[in-house]
Amino acid sequence: MKSTLTNLYLVSVFFFCIFSLKFSFLPFYTQRLVVVFGFLHIFITLTLSSKRYPLISMLNIIPIVWFTLFFVYCSVCYVVQESSDNSMIVASSLMLLQVGLSVIYLTFLCRRFQISNDRLLEILSSVFFIQACAVIAFFLSGTFRGMVSNVLPLASGAEEWTFRSRGLTHGGGALLGLIQGIGALCAFYVFYFSKKFIKRLKYSLVFIITSISIVLSGRTGLLIFPFIMLAFIAAAFFYKNYRNKIFKNFIGLFSYSCLYISFFLLFYQVFFAWENKYGTDGLLNTLQWAFGEFVDFNADRYSDRENWATLNALFGFHVYFPNSFYGWIFGESSSWISMNPYGDMGYIRILYTNGLLGSFLLYGGYFSLFALGFCNAEKKFKIMFAVLFIYLFVAEIKEPFFLKFSVPTICLILFINATRLNTKLPSIEKA
Repeated sequence: MKSTLTNLYLVSVFFFCIFSLKFSFLPFYTQRLVVVFGFLHIFITLTLSSKRYPLISMLNIIPIVWFTLFFVYCSVCYVVQESSDNSMIVASSLMLLQVGLSVIYLTFLCRRFQISNDRLLEILSSVFFIQACAVIAFFLSGTFRGMVSNVLPLASGAEEWTFRSRGLTHGGGALLGLIQGIGALCAFYVFYFSKKFIKRLKYSLVFIITSISIVLSGRTGLLIFPFIMLAFIAAAFFYKNYRNKIFKNFIGLFSYSCLYISFFLLFYQVFFAWENKYGTDGLLNTLQWAFGEFVDFNADRYSDRENWATLNALFGFHVYFPNSFYGWIFGESSSWISMNPYGDMGYIRILYTNGLLGSFLLYGGYFSLFALGFCNAEKKFKIMFAVLFIYLFVAEIKEPFFLKFSVPTICLILFINATRLNTKLPSIEKA
């Protein structure tokens, strides 16, 4: 019973930190509430504990220094350039205060309950599985959709789509798809390295349900699958225990996937089938939206759709650069909002707004995070950092995801927990 309550608490805290919701009946985002109650928890626990220990190590501070310098740089540019757009100051400060402090509490919980890397990925898989179930329920059920719309209002400027599900978020879209892609990676990792049949069966289900939620929420998350397959095929050659099981693993997962997807389609057709305003089946319309770049599911309506339309649009219309040498070096801090209609490519927008210096500080912080995490993590966990690094830096082409709070929260907790286990900092003792 105690173990169940502990797991429920951990999953809940991680969920509200990663997705940072703002309910209509609460004045604050849940990640900020976690910070307040989390540090109260830390204070009470350390007061009653017989041992003191650092919450973070010197190694953990290196990425934080980069992000701090990025905040200082954004602040200086805002003042010197007399900007009227404080978006960069707000984003960089909240990364330090809201995200940074919440991750310190998550790290405290990892030490308090002696959570290993494998256990952390199981917790994260559960978090993303809950969101996946909410995404599917939001897509299928008008009642659930209405309930969520009442308690989780849309973010300013967001749009409610008929075929795109936002689950328990304020807007869904590419960011939700990206995060659910990370969830699929976590579930696949646990599945791949599990030895017990029941556990493998469980996490194959988590993987498929999470993958279905990507299709229903945002196409960006679909980028994760080629990286998953290539990384774990390569890993099989480095782990003798898994070298002979690579084909067995993928064949087993493929079999489970066919079974789960068949059940999903059957239940959809029997209980939840619906049509959109064009008279097209809702699921068919969503599949066309998700995979229409490559496969035409509805030739009558989408016959003029070109392959690679999204990438063609990105590189054809969303590429713009600073007009002056000063702009290339320091950026135009007042352009973040004003340049949004012209494109949303992450690297382009960061470069245009912050220049080469600001881009170097922001992306340098993430590069140091992944590099140090990869070098200090246990051998098996290095795969996670390698795949996540490639996945996020490729996805940044689509949007500036590294400034979205969910992404640094996930990256930092994986990094700090991996380096914590390597440096073997003392864990807390009960009084």
